[in-house]
Amino acid sequence: EGLRGQGPLRLWRGVGTMFMGCVPAHATYFSVLEACKANFGANGANHNVIGAALSGGIATIFHDVFMTPMDVIKQRLQLGYYHGIRDCVETIYRTEGFRSFYRSFPTTLFMNIPYGCIMVASNESVKRVIKPNGDHTTSSYLVSGSVAGAAASACTTPLDVIKTRLQTQALNVSKEAKTSSTSMNHSPFQSFTIFKRNGPKPQPAIFHSNAATRCTRYCSEKPEVKIQYRGFVDAAKQICAAEGWGGLFRGVFPRLLVNSPSVAISWTTYEMAKRWLNNNG
Repeated sequence: EGLRGQGPLRLWRGVGTMFMGCVPAHATYFSVLEACKANFGANGANHNVIGAALSGGIATIFHDVFMTPMDVIKQRLQLGYYHGIRDCVETIYRTEGFRSFYRSFPTTLFMNIPYGCIMVASNESVKRVIKPNGDHTTSSYLVSGSVAGAAASACTTPLDVIKTRLQTQALNVSKEAKTSSTSMNHSPFQSFTIFKRNGPKPQPAIFHSNAATRCTRYCSEKPEVKIQYRGFVDAAKQICAAEGWGGLFRGVFPRLLVNSPSVAISWTTYEMAKRWLNNNG
């Protein structure tokens, strides 16, 4: 649907936001990681799994301070209701306030800290299993990173589902608006029309912040908007009630297909760059 309406570039919507945030976030992450590994003894001859896990968790906190608002902006842009990064940021700030950029921060940490702990501990453990003498190659880095990414992704998929629902939750119109639209023999998903420069375009009666604002401005009926989820526990309960426990693992295989190779590539690149700097620094 998105490809037909907006072309292939629709699939890359929001990528610019991630470029803006990933550089400072990853620089901070790896700097904190190496400092923590040295302090916790994770680089010693005897493998310290707990030290490696703690290092990954602490580094994740610093990383997410930068990436959480960028992730919110990216996901909102991917929904297609904004005209760019600036429009997205201004609309979210105006309609929801600054706190909305960090609304999912506790949930993000709740997911990413376990992810970081499992990923770093798994990566360090697999590296030592593959090459006990520490003579690592590109292949050993790729294998250990791939296994670590897969393990961490599988274990934290339910947390990722809840975090994503919190960040992209819809703002539903009031029951009165839905009742009136239904009484006119119309589907509630055809209740409102958002007028744009090139003509009216029917939109669903489930709105995100920008769409709700535009509808309130231009529609004949003014919808009352309500946030669907009130927090982590409420989101988990609603997902389980509506979709069962399987709803918490929705998308686990695509997540594995994305995170396993991406962790392998990013960690291999980092390890090879670190080795080159140590040899030539």
